[in-house]
Amino acid sequence: MVQTTGVALVRLHAPVDLSVAEVLVRAHRTRELRGSGLAADVASTLVDQQMLGWSAMVAAQPRLDGWLARADDVAVGCVLLAGTDTETRVLWIGVDPRHRGTGIGRMLIEAALAGADATGTPVALRVDPHNAAAIALYHSAGFAPTGTDHDLHLARPVRGVSR
Repeated sequence: MVQTTGVALVRLHAPVDLSVAEVLVRAHRTRELRGSGLAADVASTLVDQQMLGWSAMVAAQPRLDGWLARADDVAVGCVLLAGTDTETRVLWIGVDPRHRGTGIGRMLIEAALAGADATGTPVALRVDPHNAAAIALYHSAGFAPTGTDHDLHLARPVRGVSR
């Protein structure tokens, strides 16, 4: 467990912690969709459909890892990683909006990168190209652009371990 400024990072232990992570993902996606102007019932239906796919995708990962950020024993952020022998992918990272700007996102990405470095794999992720705060965080953590489609693709080479 890593702890700083009243926030503890706890390694995820499936399936209990994955259900907590799913609640965070669901809340994040609902806020995003509601923020884009969708009605609550439409947003809820879309999130329900997305979460079915998300749950199946998470269950299918050969190596799943992650960290949960807790403040006062309440989940306030999470990073989920999927790994193979050649790459680690950030499946999802998010921080409760009430806790953004407090360093929790940095704590989560640093924990993810340390884990990937220990396995000797580079890290890849996708981010909304309009999410300037997240892109700045990833750049400061050593990520560089590798491509785009509807998302910006970023990668960071492995550090500290030679393969």
